[in-house]
Amino acid sequence: MTELAHPSRLKQLISLILMSLCAQGCWIETALSQIVPDASLGTESSLSTGNVITGGSQRGANLFHSFAQFNIGDRQRIDFANPAGVDRIFARVTGNTRSEILGTLGILGNADLFLLNPNGITFGANAALDVRGSFVASTANSLIFDNGFSFSTVTPQTPPLLTISAPLGLQYPSNLSSIQLQRASLQVSDGKRLALLGGDVSLEGSTLLALSGQVELGEPQGNVSLSAGTSVDVSGTGSGNIAINARNITISEGSRLFAGIASNTIGDAKLAGGIRLNAIEAINLNDSEILIFVLPGAVGNSGNVDISTNSLLINNGGQINITTAGQGNAGNVNINVVNSVRLSQLSPAGFQSAIFSIAGNNAQGNAGNINISAGELYLNDYSGLSTVLREGAIGKAGDINITTGQLTFADFSVLNAATFGQGDSGNISVKVNGAISLTNGSAIANQVFPDAIGNVGNITIEGHSLSLTSGSEILANGAPRERAGNIIVNARDSISLIGIGTEGIAQGVSSGLFSDTTSDSFGIGGSIQVNAPSLMIADGAVIDAGSRNAARGGDIAINVDRLRITGGGQILTTAKSSGQAGDIAVQAASDIFLSGRDPGFETRLAQFGAEVVDQIDAASGIFANTLAGSSGTGGNISVRSRAVRVQEDARVAVDSQGVGAGGSIQVQTNLLTLSDRAAISAETQSNTGGNITLSVPDLLLLRRGSSISTTAGIAQGNGDGGNINLTSGFIVAIPNENSDITANAFSGRGGNITITTQGIFGTDFRDRQTALSDITASSQLGINGVVTINTLALDPLQGTSELPTRFSSPPIAQGCQASSRTSRFVNQGRGGVSISPADPLVAEMIWQDWELIDHSQASHNPKEITEAQGWVKQSDGTVALVANPDRAMNDCPTSQPIP
Repeated sequence: MTELAHPSRLKQLISLILMSLCAQGCWIETALSQIVPDASLGTESSLSTGNVITGGSQRGANLFHSFAQFNIGDRQRIDFANPAGVDRIFARVTGNTRSEILGTLGILGNADLFLLNPNGITFGANAALDVRGSFVASTANSLIFDNGFSFSTVTPQTPPLLTISAPLGLQYPSNLSSIQLQRASLQVSDGKRLALLGGDVSLEGSTLLALSGQVELGEPQGNVSLSAGTSVDVSGTGSGNIAINARNITISEGSRLFAGIASNTIGDAKLAGGIRLNAIEAINLNDSEILIFVLPGAVGNSGNVDISTNSLLINNGGQINITTAGQGNAGNVNINVVNSVRLSQLSPAGFQSAIFSIAGNNAQGNAGNINISAGELYLNDYSGLSTVLREGAIGKAGDINITTGQLTFADFSVLNAATFGQGDSGNISVKVNGAISLTNGSAIANQVFPDAIGNVGNITIEGHSLSLTSGSEILANGAPRERAGNIIVNARDSISLIGIGTEGIAQGVSSGLFSDTTSDSFGIGGSIQVNAPSLMIADGAVIDAGSRNAARGGDIAINVDRLRITGGGQILTTAKSSGQAGDIAVQAASDIFLSGRDPGFETRLAQFGAEVVDQIDAASGIFANTLAGSSGTGGNISVRSRAVRVQEDARVAVDSQGVGAGGSIQVQTNLLTLSDRAAISAETQSNTGGNITLSVPDLLLLRRGSSISTTAGIAQGNGDGGNINLTSGFIVAIPNENSDITANAFSGRGGNITITTQGIFGTDFRDRQTALSDITASSQLGINGVVTINTLALDPLQGTSELPTRFSSPPIAQGCQASSRTSRFVNQGRGGVSISPADPLVAEMIWQDWELIDHSQASHNPKEITEAQGWVKQSDGTVALVANPDRAMNDCPTSQPIP
């Protein structure tokens, strides 16, 4: 007998084979499904027959099931029976293993399905739902009902024998388990609810569909993650909503949240649902999108995107986008963040990180508003916040409202309200407790583009300080039909506008504030108001409310303590076409300083042209000019300050370089200094010069080729010279420095110069200009103007009284009674100060040849001083006071007691 044939060994072999088969069978059963009811429901326990689950405890419209394990194998199917009258089915797992849904979970009816497993739930790649009602999967450990009953996985009980309504909420354990979707696709019927509620909820490459329904994800103590192109879609005929609540929310790798109206009719118009994200700590939207839309042909208003968190990061091309392309308004984006909102970096495909609310092409409706409240708002790398009315749309761009502690835009980032269609752009409001900084081509812009029909909205900026550098701008301009927008900037500390853009789309562009108009527009320029303790405009930066069309330029009002304009910085309301230049009013409580030129102006103008370069020339200054080729008149400039200093080619000018008349300039200051070719000018090429009025109570100082001019006909044209009215305490110039005051003309009449002063030094009236410092009102071909100088000479005797040259003795009363107060006795000569008998001598230092009083003590005892009681007339006629008049009367018959 061989070894294998031995009976005992054969028995062992058979046993091994049977054990192997048993194990294999068990494995196969596990791979298929594991639905293991528990005994917690007693006689009403759940039953698993094939792929259908029956039994359970029915209480009214609710059916309760309880399992020790609940798993569905790959590509397998499990259905819950749906008895008549049951609207909700509740399934709990009381064991200690996760539920793995790798196949299809369904209901043979219309009931809603709730699945609770505090150990966790996983949906695999082939997982699916076949439910016509709502579906809720949760890692909570109990459901709470309004009668106090808890359908618990920890202390499982049979539901009480009474009617139980819908559940009120979920109760979670301290240690939350996760819900995972791994390339799963879950869908509920249209208009129904799909909720995954628990600890960490992660969706990787998965899809959730609840068309026109609701999707809910997360729990405040857990994290929610959407990655690898995950899609959550509640769009449809309207009313779909997405709500995510978590500690942290991460949406990345091309994932998307969709809500909106895909198609319907006017009779079926609805409000598209909204998307709400609420995270205790942070929300990260990375290369992904949150989108609410109304598609072309659909009718209804878009819903809102509402975000509340401690920190919001939108990067690598992440976007929040609300768009209507049908009939209806786009919704609002409402963001409330405790700390920072940061948008940065382009996506790999080149899309910007951004927040949009858009009325799309040919839409009929308004773009929505963007409202952000945050501790800090930071944008860089082409990031944007925009409300837009696109081409062909009829409506209005939305408003943008920002409230933050600090605002920083860098590297071509933009906050923008714009219209390309038929309607106005929105208004922009930025309120910042701290600093506002825009750098390297960044912008806050409110614009109407060519071919659009509408007006530009307004911009209001409030902050501690404002800094615009390297081609950064605040704009309320464009091509309006009626007017450009207004800009109001209020800073509690300082405003700095510095420099020119040197790269990208900002190359050649001035930093500054703009409310100007384009050449293809019809509207007037808007107004700009600046209020701050300090304003600096430097190195080619500008404040511009000019006009490039036939309409009037806007007005500029500056109210500061100190104004500095250097390096070609400019304030201008110039007219470059047939429109009139606007007005400029500058009030600086302390002082104004204008100096220098922009050395790169000519090169930049040749490279980019006048449509890009905003300055009118290289000089620093304040300008309400008209430019060459224009026909409008110059604007008006009013300047008030304690002291004004203009030097090194800087100018204050209302010149007309076209065919129009010059404007007017009024300056009120205590001290006005012009030096090194500086000028106050109202000159014209071929029309009447403007007028200049200067009120300088203290001193007007002219040095090194500076000038005050209202000369007309500089290009040998017509026009009378303008008038100059100058009132100053003193006017001082250096004779050989050629600093002039002129109101000349070429073929017209010279202007009139009226000067009222206490004195003029270093300059004289002459009938023509010379190399010296001159005052002229001549005309080369016409009649000279009139120069009137009123000198207020000082009379040193004015207001004084003539002193007497003879003195009379004061009258003395008859009978020299001291107590009758009819006369006084004054002892003069004690230190040069008259001292009456009633005044005490209180100082030890007296005015007597600058000598100190002797402090030495007398060596003898002082005599007793007795008050005088009478007087006597001595033999030489002198009068002496005596202490005892009775004794004196015996000696002198002319003695008498003092009454």
